[in-house]
Amino acid sequence: MVATSVVEFNVANTGVESISSCNIDSVRDKVRSSFHLSNMDSVVILEVDGSNLDTELQKLLEEHEFVMGVKKMKIFLSHKGADKPLVRLYKQTLEILGFDVWLDEDAMPAGTALHRGILQGFKDSCAAIFFITPNYKDEGFLETEVNYAITEKMTKGDKFSIITLVFSDDKGNIGEVPELLKTYVWKQPADDLEAIQEIVKALPVKLGDVRYR
Repeated sequence: MVATSVVEFNVANTGVESISSCNIDSVRDKVRSSFHLSNMDSVVILEVDGSNLDTELQKLLEEHEFVMGVKKMKIFLSHKGADKPLVRLYKQTLEILGFDVWLDEDAMPAGTALHRGILQGFKDSCAAIFFITPNYKDEGFLETEVNYAITEKMTKGDKFSIITLVFSDDKGNIGEVPELLKTYVWKQPADDLEAIQEIVKALPVKLGDVRYR
């Protein structure tokens, strides 16, 4: 059964004097909260002349795909090969949380052009996590990944997050954040649990409501 409601927006239920392309998504979140809507409910905000109908329907389709599990949020993991055992553990945890994780060894079959595979990985992702350990050096493909991440951030805006985590090794040596990433907030978590918390807080998406499997 599908229930449909038409609501005339005003300051009381939107919190703003007028709705524009700059605040439409925050207004949508406000309406969801005000009417206690779930992830299965959709909010479509139309101009009086319906000129933004196509844009709203596209957003509706994307949300539906994510909620129904047809399309998962993908997260790109950037790391040095020597840190792969550590990164695999984070990959497993993120997958348990429902994310589709991009890790080179799984995402690129033999024969895939490296640059092309990495670029597509970024285009398909909503976030890039950089694991900055003493092994991580800003050179070669790692520098390319930083540039790709910045490009995606500029293109997608709030729908893409650059998450930089700094780790130390057993000797106390601390990873050095690449210059290009220093313009973004980075964190140095005390342990893996804190690192996961920082990732979840920084992602551009919200985890779903708690419910039985």
